[in-house]
Amino acid sequence: MKQRFVFILVLTAFTRLLCGCAPANVGQSPEILWWTDHETGDFSDWDRAGGYHWTSEGGGAEIVTSPNPTRSGEYSFRSSVTAPGAGTQSGAQASRGGGLPTEAYYSAWYYFPQGVSSTNYWLFSKFRSRTDPNDDSTVVNTWDLDVMTDSNGVMSLALYHHSNSDGQTADTPSIPIGRWFQVEAFLRAVNDNTGRLTIWFDGVQTFDIVGQPTMPSAYIEWSVGGITEVISPNPSAMYIDDAAISTKRLGPNFPIFWRGD
Repeated sequence: MKQRFVFILVLTAFTRLLCGCAPANVGQSPEILWWTDHETGDFSDWDRAGGYHWTSEGGGAEIVTSPNPTRSGEYSFRSSVTAPGAGTQSGAQASRGGGLPTEAYYSAWYYFPQGVSSTNYWLFSKFRSRTDPNDDSTVVNTWDLDVMTDSNGVMSLALYHHSNSDGQTADTPSIPIGRWFQVEAFLRAVNDNTGRLTIWFDGVQTFDIVGQPTMPSAYIEWSVGGITEVISPNPSAMYIDDAAISTKRLGPNFPIFWRGD
């Protein structure tokens, strides 16, 4: 099993109604740098310049419709993983990278249809960078958001920094099963002590990392979707919808995305 020191937080499982606001035409908003509601029915929003999607070791990346859960519209991103064993990663992710600003907010909605009884980690969102922003061979992992389980099978959230082995824990309720929840991150991507990474879960601040480097260079890549080595049940899936990169915080009450006429 891969050994990792983590920032562990078990997330709040309160019930929240979806926003009743009219849909927002985010295609017209200069504050929304990129977004997708997956209503193209494919990965074209993710795959255009600066992005891609990928799978490995039995992982599955699909844009799916009913009877699969969707937060808005008819489609969502289904990411499934298998359990190849410690030291081998099964993955299915979609990524955006290149040309992203030093400061931005990264938001997506997630849905876990069932709990997992055991895993060493089940990554669902991550940031990467490059030591040389112009050389794609120098890519490095920086920050991961993982699902973890304890001995009772309770699912919790872990924030892992690849270049920092410090850890901290917080005692709060578990990740929800069977409902959509939003995770939003603010990243100030710098290689000095003005760096910042703040994470909100359904609008509640859960992590706030300040006063340290967050990225080795100006190159930023953000990914959503699963990666794991060991998991039960095998396979396991998550769903992602209404993802966005913006210059303002959206929060869980931001209206459902709308592509306009």
